[in-house]
Amino acid sequence: MGLTGDSTEHLKNLRQRLLARYPTIGLLRVFARDVLGASALELPDGTASPVEYSDSLVRIAQAQNLLHSIEECLRLAVSSDVAILCPLPLELNAVLRHLGPATSVTDGSNTFHLGKWTTSSGKQIAIATSCPSDYGNLAAQAFASRIVRKFNPTYLCVVGVCGGIATRKQPVAKGDLLVPSKVLYYELAKDRVPYTFVDKLYDTSPSLIQRMKALEAGDRLNGFRRRVVVQHPSRNPIPQLRRHLGCTVASGEKVLDNHSSRLMTHLRNSQFRVLGIEMESAGVAGHLAYCPTEEGRAQLLIIRCVSDLADGTKDKRWQPYCADVAAAYLFEFLDMV
Repeated sequence: MGLTGDSTEHLKNLRQRLLARYPTIGLLRVFARDVLGASALELPDGTASPVEYSDSLVRIAQAQNLLHSIEECLRLAVSSDVAILCPLPLELNAVLRHLGPATSVTDGSNTFHLGKWTTSSGKQIAIATSCPSDYGNLAAQAFASRIVRKFNPTYLCVVGVCGGIATRKQPVAKGDLLVPSKVLYYELAKDRVPYTFVDKLYDTSPSLIQRMKALEAGDRLNGFRRRVVVQHPSRNPIPQLRRHLGCTVASGEKVLDNHSSRLMTHLRNSQFRVLGIEMESAGVAGHLAYCPTEEGRAQLLIIRCVSDLADGTKDKRWQPYCADVAAAYLFEFLDMV
């Protein structure tokens, strides 16, 4: 009535697979102490007391429960090449259209969609994508921690729509793509006279930005237009899509829709070439900056498409189109790298 030979062998195989993929996972310490190091997982012979029988049954039940827990861990903890954070469901839907068939795995309040995407050269890329359970940078930071810990991606991407911040020196229009090299967190301030903003800057991956610039210089990313399937809001052919690589996006906890507000004036006048504004990237960038994983830090790539100009004239017809443009650009980049 103990663990059978097949079960014991299965446990050992699971342990080897876990060690190969996650050398420091805490479950292994429990596994080694409570199962592989246990001296008696068989029921004692007929001379044993009822207490000894009871203790043996408890140990066997614990071992079997641990086996089920490890199997569940292996089912969920699938490594991915790319993890994609989509702040809104419509952005997730755009990514899933480009990804194709995917398996959904629920873990707590999050549902992760896992798929294998094949590039034009035949290479397969493992992709995991999902939405945070709430809005804002705090939810995005917690979500980034979970998705990095669970999937250990090489690239962590934030993909979706944003508000645009147009200036005389740097005009921005709806439909423009922003690929920032920096994220400006604008919520820190000194509440005094005069009111003083204390900007906090985070970096995205310099190497990814440089690779993207090199591909753009060789006109190797123009093919992303053919991937866009959502019709332009004007119902005209897709116009020339401007790409702003190496800019800055501002990230905070406010929906900004007042072009003349104190905060918007500060962002327009910033020395950091702020062209967009949103509510997630600072949380993701902050997590990667302060909490690197033991397996290695994921490279951060942010792709945003301007769906409004944060000036009180928001038109939600632009959101599905811009979400699709951002997703198309990401997948064209993945196809090249």
